[in-house]
Amino acid sequence: MLLAASCLVYLFGVQLPTFIINIPLNNHLQSCDLDAMSDAELMEMTAMFDSRWLKWNAIRTVLAALTTTLLLILLTRL
Repeated sequence: MLLAASCLVYLFGVQLPTFIINIPLNNHLQSCDLDAMSDAELMEMTAMFDSRWLKWNAIRTVLAALTTTLLLILLTRL
């Protein structure tokens, strides 16, 4: 059960948000010509990018730590 739970947490809590949220945000940022943007446009881009990216990165980090904890618990039971 612990192995299945850790796999599900990892797949749906770490990998899925990476592919659905973080990578598209990174790609959008990479496609922007930041040097050509005004200060107001840069501030708007930063506000849009940072809040969403940081929130999901924190969620992924917590769930990755949970996955590690579940696997360590499983390892101690072997």
